[in-house]
Amino acid sequence: MTAPAISFRALNDAVDVVTKVGDGLVTLEGLPGRERQRYRDAVDATFQILEESVGLLSNRLGDIRNQALDPAKPDDRSKLSNELRPLADYEAWHRLEGEVRLCSSLRVTRREMDGLRDRLSGRIALKDWDGFDQMVSALLAGESALANTLAGALYNLSATAPAAEASERGAMAALRAVDRTWRNLRDLRRRIMSKHIDVYEAI
Repeated sequence: MTAPAISFRALNDAVDVVTKVGDGLVTLEGLPGRERQRYRDAVDATFQILEESVGLLSNRLGDIRNQALDPAKPDDRSKLSNELRPLADYEAWHRLEGEVRLCSSLRVTRREMDGLRDRLSGRIALKDWDGFDQMVSALLAGESALANTLAGALYNLSATAPAAEASERGAMAALRAVDRTWRNLRDLRRRIMSKHIDVYEAI
């Protein structure tokens, strides 16, 4: 298992770039209605992909939180450990990603966003575009790249499994880490959804 290809900060940055793209699209004059709609759909789809990716992670951690495991009970610690270990299993994430077809959607969206890059040249900083492009490239680097990113984002939580099973203290620390990560993902997803609505209504 490799380290995370994409951090939460990078996902936040991606939200900023897509928001700027949407704002830039609003300023384009003389754009044919059909072409404007195509780009609007691309921005819309990009927000959806970001939201769904974060949602997959958040829902998985939410399942663990909702079990109300007791760190003082050995059986519950063992159960917690068994829940934590698969978080870094990229094959499982790959199967899940395939079910929601995120990668195929991202490939289509990227082609349209490349067209917008040319249209909005000079209106959005090159470093912002480059950062967004690097994120998309990382996600599409290979057949399981997105799945590897999802697993990588939770790699540190998965690594707490042995300590969670070994002691009450370790289990408590693992549960706090799960809760903290879940809250960060929840806040990020809310931000994506809020930006998505603002941009979509403005275009």
